[in-house]
Amino acid sequence: MKRFTYLGLVALSLGACATDPTGPVPSFGRAGATSGGVSDPNIAISAVFTVAYQGAIVYRESGPGNNGKGECLSEGRWYNPQNHHTSEKAHPQCATVTGGTITVTFSETANYVTPPNGNVQLNFTPDCALSPDPVDCGRALQYKKNQDLTAGAGSLQTTDVDGRTWTINLAQAMLNDSGNLINPAGTVLEACNVSLGCWPGSMTW
Repeated sequence: MKRFTYLGLVALSLGACATDPTGPVPSFGRAGATSGGVSDPNIAISAVFTVAYQGAIVYRESGPGNNGKGECLSEGRWYNPQNHHTSEKAHPQCATVTGGTITVTFSETANYVTPPNGNVQLNFTPDCALSPDPVDCGRALQYKKNQDLTAGAGSLQTTDVDGRTWTINLAQAMLNDSGNLINPAGTVLEACNVSLGCWPGSMTW
């Protein structure tokens, strides 16, 4: 039996100034959105997760990647048009989550940042209780265009309506790979519960 998680994001309001988001990928706690020519305005986003059971992840063998670019090939390989590279099989750009029945919801808040330099960030509110690093406890996904790489840090955690705690590790392999994986139409991820295990899903906003 497979299970998966959807993350829907709805725009709420305008954000505030912060520091330059184009710094090194690991510094998520200090690399926020700015309104000074980088992301003006910065859009605050509310996230609602729906855990759906009996889902599965499949890899497309044709058509563009999840970001609308490149091409999916046999066994889910993805041809990256930016660096003319074809990945190993089962690349996240070619992943699709299917199925699903029972659902529960909970929420987070994030800022979606799209600087003019081509970088992309999805910054959640820092939470040092969930981070092993007491100094840099940011939680975010970041795409660095000059490296053509998506990287994540921190984790999201909450309790569903049945009292079960779910965790999404933003540093998981599915969210750390070549290409821009921060896709509003569906970012592949895993959500984990101590009793039910870890299951693939899709993050949309």
